[in-house]
Amino acid sequence: HPGWLSVCNIARPATGLEAKFSYRLTAAMALAGRDTGALGSFSDAACSDPLLVALRDRVSVLGDTSVAETAARVTLTTTQAGLELCHDLNAPIALPDRAAKLHAKARALLGAEVTSRLRAVTEAAPGPDVAALAALLVRS
Repeated sequence: HPGWLSVCNIARPATGLEAKFSYRLTAAMALAGRDTGALGSFSDAACSDPLLVALRDRVSVLGDTSVAETAARVTLTTTQAGLELCHDLNAPIALPDRAAKLHAKARALLGAEVTSRLRAVTEAAPGPDVAALAALLVRS
């Protein structure tokens, strides 16, 4: 949606922070198989990585008012074919898929050990151990 272009469309990011706000570099990272959910992926080095820069420079970003503000449409064109994918953040997602995404994001942000402890505390039977959760959050 064009409303996000002034925020997330830094064409040639130079820093890790700018990389987070660059549709072009984020697309390049995804095409290169980089984990865009991991904070460490958005670094100054990523901005100057020759592979990512070459891919970034092949990405065009166009605003489209027919796309919801919470959605994106990506068209990948190769010499043989084209592929179009759409995603809307407001689209319903099954609980197991949501849990998997949440755990993957937690691992990327907090590390495997803390994420494992958080999961154990929040999924404890008969219900979450609130005291253990509070203690874990204070230590983390």
